[in-house]
Order: sequence, then structure tokens, then C-alpha cells
Amino acid sequence: PPGYSPAPQRIAQELFGRHGPASGVSETALPRLGACTSPWAGEGVSTGIACGRLAQPVGDVVDLLQLTQSLCKVKGSKLAERFDVIQDAHALLDSVHVSLVVGDNGEARLAEVTERWQAASKEVADKEQVVNEQLGALNALTKEVISSWEDAQLELEAAEALHAQAAKELETNRLQLINFSKNDQQELRSLLKLHCPPQGADSAELVRTSVLALFELCCLSLRVSARPTREEIRTAMSDQLFNTKLAAVDTEALGSDHIERMEELVQAIDRSEFLESRPLSMIAAVVLPVYMVASTLGKLPQLKAKCERLTEQKAARGKEVDEMQDEAAKLEEELDIVRNKAAEVQHELEQEQEWVTRAGERRERAMNFVANAAGEKKRWEAELEVLGEQLSCLVGDCILSAASAMYLGSYSQEHRKQLIAHWRDILSFASIKHSWDWDLCSYWVPAKSVTAGMQNMDCSHDEHLAESVALAMMQSSTWPLLYDPDGIAGEFFASLFPRAQRIPMGSSDFQEKLLAAVIEGQLPQDPEGGGKRLSAGHLTGPQAAAVAAAAQQLGASSGIASQPNVIIVENTYLPAMRDLDVIMELLPRRTMHEGGVMLSLGSEDMVFVAPSLMLVFVTKMAEPLAKDLLALKLGLVDFR
Repeated sequence: PPGYSPAPQRIAQELFGRHGPASGVSETALPRLGACTSPWAGEGVSTGIACGRLAQPVGDVVDLLQLTQSLCKVKGSKLAERFDVIQDAHALLDSVHVSLVVGDNGEARLAEVTERWQAASKEVADKEQVVNEQLGALNALTKEVISSWEDAQLELEAAEALHAQAAKELETNRLQLINFSKNDQQELRSLLKLHCPPQGADSAELVRTSVLALFELCCLSLRVSARPTREEIRTAMSDQLFNTKLAAVDTEALGSDHIERMEELVQAIDRSEFLESRPLSMIAAVVLPVYMVASTLGKLPQLKAKCERLTEQKAARGKEVDEMQDEAAKLEEELDIVRNKAAEVQHELEQEQEWVTRAGERRERAMNFVANAAGEKKRWEAELEVLGEQLSCLVGDCILSAASAMYLGSYSQEHRKQLIAHWRDILSFASIKHSWDWDLCSYWVPAKSVTAGMQNMDCSHDEHLAESVALAMMQSSTWPLLYDPDGIAGEFFASLFPRAQRIPMGSSDFQEKLLAAVIEGQLPQDPEGGGKRLSAGHLTGPQAAAVAAAAQQLGASSGIASQPNVIIVENTYLPAMRDLDVIMELLPRRTMHEGGVMLSLGSEDMVFVAPSLMLVFVTKMAEPLAKDLLALKLGLVDFR
């Protein structure tokens, strides 16, 4: 502002972006509490809390414009909504007035509509009966002519495809079976001795295995017998020309009794038992296709005859089906038309009944409304004019709001007024319209909220305190850090957010308590707990026990149902914050605007932190604020 000059900056540029003062930097190189470090303040001016902020980089201008845009959306939508509500009220008043002037003859209309509805209902019932009868006959005819033909065609195609595939596999595997080696024959004899030992005096009953079932399938394929005995199995499998005979088997020569027995054995076989034995795999690759070819070969003639018969029936009665389908579609269209007419008449009847039932009461209420609203017309017109003016000043007012949220927190009340007056001059010079009576608190925070909070604290209204509350709640890219030597900030914000959790920094289990509070704020509500949130006991990992214990101590089992999830960190000490992984992972706050962050719990455990989280840091100590550059990552607010 005029009359002030920038104070000399005493912090080296290279110190910015570090976690703290560089080694070797003397204390005199850092500003102290109350020092004049603002480029807009002169020597000897009390500016509030100074933390060594240099001229703002271009990144702050981007943040300022982004915050302005967000505030314009929020405030503009509320103003426009209010504007629409008032206009709708005008329209409602006009419609009610017209209805009172015109009047109605509800009783006569109700009788006429009732008669039309009864006639429409009878027409619908008659038409539904005709349609149902037609659809029943159509379904029966379709099932007899079309569905049976389609099923037969699918069955025939499936059988032919299976037969062709099995025949192809059989021809391929026959050649492999001929090349049976001596080692394969030796292994086959060993398996035969194991699963089908010779008949003896002390021989036990044969144990039915997949290998024994495969041997019996071989005997059936060679037409040894319809029920091969033990000796027949051993004789057939021990034949030196066994593999050659099996490779040359004739599938058409197999009888129905052989095929029925083969079907029983195939269902009992587990082919995985043949994978580790080469001779068994080669034999199964021939025997199983033999069964598939023989079984499908016997069914194909019957399926073809069935398809031919149903095809002739479909050709003979196809025209009858088409005609019945057209008739049914026509009847359904007529039924839909009749139903729609009946529904319209029924809706009209319900409206007339409701109108007649409540006509007297409604007319009385309408007359009272018109009488009372007539006196409100002028007030609505005045409010519409105010809303229009606020909408025209929306951009300028939101620029002032964004600048205040980003820069005013650390300054005293007098210096805040000077900065706002200077910003007004800039907006006027740039021809950006803004409200002449703009005030941060009255523009954003309802007066009753601040008044109620101060009444709960038994303190009188204080403009600086109310403004500091608004600045703390409007921080967007940083978490608010309240300099509160009087010790009232914690109670004040606890009264604004009754479900907020207050955690003092400095205790041995502070990080566990903070982590538990953050996690409990993200847990879903228990549907059977009256809105209570579920406990954090489901967590795993090295910190699970400590987190669960801290959550219980904080009363997390009672649930946190408010939004946002407010956590008040009291006794904040900036140098100690660097050792707190939970806090450092949540800096800067702008990372929360991208949809939340994933917070590491140690080891491989992670938890999602939603953007609804709001951290409020409170400190009574001013010295670390002037010396620790970590304060630049927080939104410093003078709460004195």
C-alpha cells in the first residue's frame, strides 16, 4: 500500500524447499515473531506472525486462480440456486392465483371420469382374455412344429460333429499304436500283472480301477466277449499282436451289447491315471475314440430320420405358424393401446379424486398463501436485485476470498485490513467488479455459526477471531496451523465440529492415536449400529495392535458420523513433526484433492485416506514458527 516499502529479506533463497534450517545458518538469518517480513509492510508495523515468507512464486498465482475458480463454483451455485428458488416462488404464486380465480367443477368431472374408467377396465379385461387364448395356442403350435425341429437339428449336428472328430482322432492314433515298442509291451505286461493278476487259489477279487476298466474296453473293442472274464482279459492283453489287432479294430462290427458295456466303463474311467504311462496313453487314445465312433454311428440313422420327418411337418404347417404369430402380434398391439388408454383414464381419475377430497382444504390454504405472499413480493424483488449484484461481483469477491485464505492468516487484524484495501485497489484498476462492502466472515461463514461458537466459549464477538476461524476453514492447499497462546482454539473448533477428535502432540503413543483417528474416519458405518462406524480391529501388520488400542482409547468404537473427519492436533511442535511419518505423508494438503492418498502403515499394509479428512494444528509456541521452514507447508493463522 502507499506509504510502505518492502522490508529487506534475510533468508537465503537456497533455504526454500528444505525440511529445516541449513547447518551453519545463524539465528539472526531467520526472522523472529512479529518481525516485519511482509513485502507490503514497513518498519515498526505489527504484522502478526511472520514466518519468513518471500515474494510469492508463480506457483502461488496458479494456486490462487485455482482456489478462486473453486470458490466461484461453490458460491455461484448457491447464489444461482437461491435465485431460482425465488423465481419459482413467483411462478407458484401466479399459478395459485389463477386457479383461485378460475375455480373448478370437480364433482361433475369425477363422475364423468369414473364412468370412462369402468368402460376402459372392461375393455382391457376382454382383450387380455382373447390375447391369452391366442398366445396359448401359438405356444403349443410352435413347440410342436418349430421347437421340436430345431432341437432335432441341433442334436443331429452335434452327433455328426462328434462322430467326425472321434473318427479323425482314431485314424491318427491307430498309426501310433502300431509302433508299440518292446519296452511298451514289457510295461504293459507289468501293469496287467498288477491290476489283473492270474486266477489262483488264494487270489482275491479284482479291484475295479481305471486301468482294469481300460483293459476291459480293449477286450470289448476286439469283440472278445460282452462281459470279459479275468482270463479273457489276460489272454487278450498278453497277445503279441495285441497292438496290431487293436489298431485294426472295426467300429461298425461292434454290437449294441458291446457299446452299452463300453459306455458304463467309460463313465468310470479317470484319464489322468494314464498320463504317466506311455502304453496306457496310446491304448486309451484308440479305445475311447472307438467307443465314440461306434456309439454315434448307431444313433445317426435314427436322428436323420427324425429330422426328415420334422422337416416335412415344418414345411407343411409353417404357414399356419406364421399366420398365428401375425395374429398374436396384432392382438398384443391392440392390448397395449387399450392398456395405455386405461392407464391414462385411471391417472386422471386419481387426480380428480384427490382434487375433490382436498378441494376445500386446498382452497383455504391457497387463499392464505396468496394473501401472505402478496406482502412478500417486494421483499423478493429486493432480494433478486441483491442476488443479481452478488452474481455480477462473483469473480472479484472470490479473488478477494482466495487471496485472504492464502495470505492473511499470519497477519494481525490491522495489517489484514491494509492488505484487503490494497487488493481492492488492484481489482478496481483491473476493472474487476467486486462488492464495496465485502467481508470474509459475512460472505462465507453464517453469522449464527460463529456467534454460537463464541457463546459456547463464553467470549464476546471478536472480529479478528471470527476472521481467523474463516481463514482456517478455507485453507485448500495447506493444513491450518493456529498460533493460539490463549489456548481457546481447541475448544472453539470442538464446538464447531462436535465429533472432532482432539489429540495432544508429545505423548508416547501420539502417532498411534493419530493413525487410529485417520483410519476410523475412513471406515464405513455399521448398518446395525445406529450410524456407528466399524472398528479398526480388522487391520493387520506390525502397527495393528497399537492402532486398535489407540482407537479404543479415543472412543472410536462410538463411531464418527460427521463430515468432514476433523482431527485437532494440539501442542503442535514443528521440529518434532518430521519424525512423524503419518503427518509427513499427508503433506502437502493439495495431494488430497486428487481423490485421497494411500497412507503406509508399515511393512506392506496401506490404508486409503479420503479427501474428507481435515487436520487442524494448534500451537502455543511462537519460536519454532519463526525458525522452522516447515511452517511454510502449513497455513499459518494468528488466533490471538
